[in-house]
Amino acid sequence: MLDPLPDLLAWVLFPTGVTFWSGDDWRETINRVFLLECANYEVDAWGFADAEAAIKAVPLWIKSTRWGGPSVDIDSWLVSGHSNGGQGTWYALTHRPDKIIGAAPVSGYASVQSYVPYQFWNEADPRITLIVQNALRSYRHELLVPNFSGIPTLEQHGSADDNVPVFHSRRLNQLISQSNQPKSNHYHEVHDRNHWYDGVMTTEPLKMFYERILKNPRPPMIPSNFSIVVANTADMGSRGGLTVEQLRRPNQLGRVDVVRHPTSDIWTVKTSNISRFRFMSGRYLDDLPSELVIDGQPMGSLTQHWLLSHCFDCASNGRWSSLGKGPRRYDERQKHQMGPLESILRSSGRFFIQAMSPECIAAALQISRNLFQYFAADTEIIDPENFPHHVSTLISIGKGKSVGCIDRKSRTIKVTATLGVSLDMYDGTQKVYGFEEGMGVIFLSPLSNGGLELIIWGLDDFGLRQATRLVPMLTGVGQPDFIVVRKRCAWEGAAGVLAMGSFDNFWKVTECSFLT
Repeated sequence: MLDPLPDLLAWVLFPTGVTFWSGDDWRETINRVFLLECANYEVDAWGFADAEAAIKAVPLWIKSTRWGGPSVDIDSWLVSGHSNGGQGTWYALTHRPDKIIGAAPVSGYASVQSYVPYQFWNEADPRITLIVQNALRSYRHELLVPNFSGIPTLEQHGSADDNVPVFHSRRLNQLISQSNQPKSNHYHEVHDRNHWYDGVMTTEPLKMFYERILKNPRPPMIPSNFSIVVANTADMGSRGGLTVEQLRRPNQLGRVDVVRHPTSDIWTVKTSNISRFRFMSGRYLDDLPSELVIDGQPMGSLTQHWLLSHCFDCASNGRWSSLGKGPRRYDERQKHQMGPLESILRSSGRFFIQAMSPECIAAALQISRNLFQYFAADTEIIDPENFPHHVSTLISIGKGKSVGCIDRKSRTIKVTATLGVSLDMYDGTQKVYGFEEGMGVIFLSPLSNGGLELIIWGLDDFGLRQATRLVPMLTGVGQPDFIVVRKRCAWEGAAGVLAMGSFDNFWKVTECSFLT
């Protein structure tokens, strides 16, 4: 794909995917990383983590092979991709802006929501539809365009594309222009060209763009004014060294607008739906502020060491204060635990699966097979009686009216033989659903060591099968933090749920959730 460009100053990595039909296709490009995302690349919590793991492996390869050639800067990415990889390029731009030195999406769709015809799904209560779409908000790149202001981009699309309509690139080009960053973006529409043709990734404009970016030793400068739009804190990296740790309402977009004083190191920060943020070391370490004003509240003079060892927290009355970066409340949701069901795919190790009874072994095996089939993931089915305490990613499967893994008092959602399925609400009350045929539940829950657990339960075989099918395997589906299913979901889909929605920052069911 890059044969016409054999002399790029870059490390190039070609992950070929798990199978020929589904997988992670990234290319990374001495001192620079060139990520080239190919057509069958699926952007999700697992796929992007795979790509980042591949980048981090380059220095390890250099060390283990005693490579004597050029080194690599794993924090400088030039990203390019075609088709599905094109939207993967948009994902990298909007979620890891501090690492991107340039990006070239080619014939890529803007987002899964604008490419897939969701109007053909079963009709449902508008709140259900909203919750499903909200679970996909991290992939709605059109809403996240401000995140890469000032980063050089080149969009390319064939005018006769009958696979990904040229509207997608035209629309994003329009949004980039409206976000006041047209100087850093260039749009190239190839006349009368379809979706794919020989040389699509090495046209003259792309060649010039690659070479210009890779020959420039300096990363893009932080704009004097920039913004961060956050859909899910767990997915979002830093911009200008600033990273958001927590949203006030996790199911709503958060935003930070920064104005840097032109003649000093004073930053004026304005926030919307932000509960906590901090600064981190990196390539923009020398650009961090020495004074900070947050929502009109001066925070005083700040040394670099102090700034990196504290975070800024907003109280319920809107007042900001600084906190050390130590442990928070035991019941507080941590950054890596945020997001919908697919958050379980951010595992940095193997998946441990525990079947709470012999009747659940078949479901455990099916989940294990699926994780291997779709992601080539390592899984281990364990005995609940010999539970290893080092587990950081756990999938628990239960069945029946009394299941040990689901009746713990610390759970937001509990199953008890006397009550049924109960949900702990944001206002301290409980919502209880009595048992019914075909009932099942799937939801996220924290582990005591800071890890994450995905709990799957069914009252009977039918309910367990329905809940098991909701384990996230494909992008674009939209599974929120928890779902309570019943028999009619088999033909009504999401429209038949008993309850579904999100958890707040303390693992309670939010008021925005759908409850029958």
